[in-house]
Amino acid sequence: MPQLFRILVGLLGAASLAIALNLWFNVAAGATSLGIAAESLIGRATVRADVAGLFSGIGALALIAAWRQDRVLIGAAMLVTAAALLGRIISVALDGSTPASWPPIIVEIVSLAILFGARHFWAQSRKTPEGL
Repeated sequence: MPQLFRILVGLLGAASLAIALNLWFNVAAGATSLGIAAESLIGRATVRADVAGLFSGIGALALIAAWRQDRVLIGAAMLVTAAALLGRIISVALDGSTPASWPPIIVEIVSLAILFGARHFWAQSRKTPEGL
């Protein structure tokens, strides 16, 4: 089971980095696929910095965590992913939802389930403080 989660976390990390790369180098199409209109210079810069930054951070943390089977890095990836999910939940609560609102929420919940599973099944590493 730990090896399965290593593969799943690695795939999650690679997918996140692929999304970040698409947003950095194909910002108009990448932003549109996420439902964002990045029409101005500052809009494109914001997509590259904030949205691609989020995906690249999750991707890098997940890939390194998978490589090392590091539960601390998995915890960091979980925190960032949970923060994104919280933003979606707040948006649904304040603005309502459409059918298009739910697929990203489901992806983030599945991502968190994978990260939680990896954290659970990976043995404590030497770098993990006792009790984490």
